Amino acid sequence: MNVPLISKEGLKALGEASKIRARADPPDHFNPTMAYMHEPVHPPRPLYQATYDIEQFHEGGEYDASLQYVVQNAMWYAASLGQASGPKDAWVFDIDETSLSGYEEMKSIGFGYVPKLSHEWILSASAPAIQPTLQLYTQLQQQGFKIIFLTGRHWDEADATAQNLASEGFTKYETLIVRTPAESNMTATDYKSARRTDLVENQGYNIVGCVGDQWSDLNGPYAGFKVKLPNYIYYLP
Repeated sequence: MNVPLISKEGLKALGEASKIRARADPPDHFNPTMAYMHEPVHPPRPLYQATYDIEQFHEGGEYDASLQYVVQNAMWYAASLGQASGPKDAWVFDIDETSLSGYEEMKSIGFGYVPKLSHEWILSASAPAIQPTLQLYTQLQQQGFKIIFLTGRHWDEADATAQNLASEGFTKYETLIVRTPAESNMTATDYKSARRTDLVENQGYNIVGCVGDQWSDLNGPYAGFKVKLPNYIYYLP
């Protein structure tokens, strides 16, 4: 299988041009247990400075480079597995800032969070796909893996979410899991851990890997190979 390599722009930004090239063995930066980049820790600073830093990260090329760096690792790992070995071999994908981007919407309100506006935006089903994630999703589909979307979005946002996924190319998957009313106040870690446990222990899935932008998408049982995409805008425990 031909695995797309990191883009020229990403190579330049990462200073990896001399390392990453077409070959059968893993990239020099390959991690056999997870795909991620070190995330810098900033001291507290004024809101205007934090907003500026986020915009520079996303619009200056660093976000795209970081994203491609992580996804290239994940795609190599997936390719190394070959075809799915069982009918319920699955990968679990988060949605917000993993499969679909809310960057422009968040930027329009100063990177704050207003529940009513967030709900209305989700119902608009207008979020664009994060293209490297779509490439990983497509590769996994071709290898015969089942795809499961596990999101912190709520039960009354399920139809709009399914519509948005389909319109952006995520057309085939096993199931879309959203929070029920009883799960509304659970932390992301507890909610997603419980749902993955149910998928494995009660529904018979073998979770090979998880893809998310939060560590709470990946922490806990039954996560498999962890793919941590960059998100410097918000943190969910």
